[in-house]
Amino acid sequence: MKDIFSGFYTLSEDDLNNVLKSNETIFIFDTCVLLSLYSYTEDTRNDFYKIFKELRKSIWIPYHVGLEYQLQRLTVIKNEKAVYRSLKKYLSKISDIFDKEIKNLDLKKRSEDLNKLVDDLKNNINKLVEDFENSLDKIDEKQPCVRSSDDIRKKLDYYFENKVGNKPSGQEQLNEIFKDGEYRYKNKIPPGYKDDIKQEDFVSFDGLVYKKKYGDLIIWKQIIEKVKNDKIKNVFFITDDLKEDWIFKIDSGGKKDIGVRAELRQEIQKIAKAEIFEIYNSVSFIEIVNEKLLTKKIKHKTIDEVKSSGELNNYLKKQAIINKNREDKFNKTINIDKDYAQTTVENLIKRMKELLDNDSDHNLFMIKKINKEIKDLHNRLNDAIKNEDFDAEDFYKSMIKQKKDELERYRFSRYINDDK
Repeated sequence: MKDIFSGFYTLSEDDLNNVLKSNETIFIFDTCVLLSLYSYTEDTRNDFYKIFKELRKSIWIPYHVGLEYQLQRLTVIKNEKAVYRSLKKYLSKISDIFDKEIKNLDLKKRSEDLNKLVDDLKNNINKLVEDFENSLDKIDEKQPCVRSSDDIRKKLDYYFENKVGNKPSGQEQLNEIFKDGEYRYKNKIPPGYKDDIKQEDFVSFDGLVYKKKYGDLIIWKQIIEKVKNDKIKNVFFITDDLKEDWIFKIDSGGKKDIGVRAELRQEIQKIAKAEIFEIYNSVSFIEIVNEKLLTKKIKHKTIDEVKSSGELNNYLKKQAIINKNREDKFNKTINIDKDYAQTTVENLIKRMKELLDNDSDHNLFMIKKINKEIKDLHNRLNDAIKNEDFDAEDFYKSMIKQKKDELERYRFSRYINDDK
C-alpha cells in the first residue's frame, strides 16, 4: 500500500540522520525566510549565516524566490524602520500624560504627599522609557535603511552565489502555469490556493509578466524542475508560510500541523522521482540542523527569537509584507505595558480627585488601592512568566517592588496617625 499512497508517509526519525547528511539532499528556502532576516537581531542573523555556511553545498532557492526577495526587500526595510518610529511615538505619549493631564490638577497646592507620589511615579516611568530608548537606538543603528548599504543582501549574495534556479524560459511557460493554477485553485489542489490575492495583481520583470496569485505555484513548479533535472532524492523546503495549501492541518483540541500535504509529496515523487519531501518552518529547521549537523552549536537565544518572531511576524502572504503584528511584538518588548500604564494613570487621576474631596480617609483609601494594584500586577507577572516574556517579567517585578514600598509608607503613616 505504501508504494501506491507514498504521499501519506513521512520521514521516520531513524532515517532522518542519514538523509540530512546525504549528498543527495537539498535545502530550499522560501522568500519569507530570507526576508525575516531583517527583523532579527544581529546575533540571530549571524547564526543563520552560520547555517548557510555549513550547508552551502546543499542550499538553493528557486528563481521566483530570488525575484520576490529583491522586489520586497526595500518594503520590509521601510516597515522595520517604521516600527521604531511608532515606538518612539508611544513613548512620548506616556510622558505627555504627566506633562499635560496630571499637571493640570495642580497637586502641589493641594497635597504635598500626593504630589510627591506622582513625581516618584513619573521619575520611575521616565527612567524606564529612557533606558528603553537607548536600547532601541542601538538596535535601530544596526538595522539597514532603504538608502544604506544592505549587508544582509551582501551575505545572501555570497551564500547563494550559483545557488539560484533558472529564469522561466519565456512568457509561454508562465502562461501554462497560470492556466494550470486556475484549474488547481478551483479544485483546491495545493499549493497556493489559500493566497487571497486578486487575479489582476501582477508584476513585470526582465520581459516577463508574473501573476502574484500564482507565486506559490511558480515556486513549486521550479522546485520540481530542479529536483527532476538534478536527480535529487531528498528535499527539505523551509518556509514560515504554513497555510493549509502546504501543510495538512487537523482540528484536535485546536489546529495542529500534521505534515506535508500528501498531494505535494505524491506529485514531486511521481514527476521528479524524489524519495523524500519534507517541509520545516524556520524554528524546526534550526533545531534539527543544530542538533544533527552543526559542529558549533547555535545559542538557544537564537531559537527563542526566531520562534517569537515567527509567532508575531508570520507573513500571512508572501506578497503582503506590511504586518501590524510587528508593532504588537515591539510593544510587548518595550518593558512597559502601554495599556496598563494608561489605565494606571487614569485610575491615579480619578483617585486624586476623590482624595481631594476626602482627606480624612486618605491613608486607608491608598492602602486598599495599592493592594488592588499589586494583585493586578501579580496576575500580569504570572502571564509574563507563563509566556516566557522576560522583558515584561522584569518590568512587572520592578513595578510590584515599587508598589510594595509605596504601600509600606502608607501603612507606616496610618500607624503613626492611629497612635496619635
